[in-house]
Amino acid sequence: MTTFSSGSAFGFKNLMAPQINPVLTYGLTQRTQLNAYIKLAPLFEFKLDNREIAAGVGLSTSTFKGRTFGLGLDYSALTLNLAGSEVKSTNTVLGGWFGF
Repeated sequence: MTTFSSGSAFGFKNLMAPQINPVLTYGLTQRTQLNAYIKLAPLFEFKLDNREIAAGVGLSTSTFKGRTFGLGLDYSALTLNLAGSEVKSTNTVLGGWFGF
């Protein structure tokens, strides 16, 4: 995460951290797959009160001509404790894709 502001209004920039991100894929048919993942990213010295937690599921399939398409649902929650103030952000995304 990077913030763009004058001075140090947000108190951090170029925020990077290791992530634990297991992904499971299950073949429903020869051309259709169900995917699921979870992610935990502890921030600032590996303390869990500063973290991102995310999860998602997706369904993808391919046509006889090899083109792929799918639908996915993702949720993420970011929590930061900065100078005694808690900042939270949550996102839910429903998306689709088509491959040529």
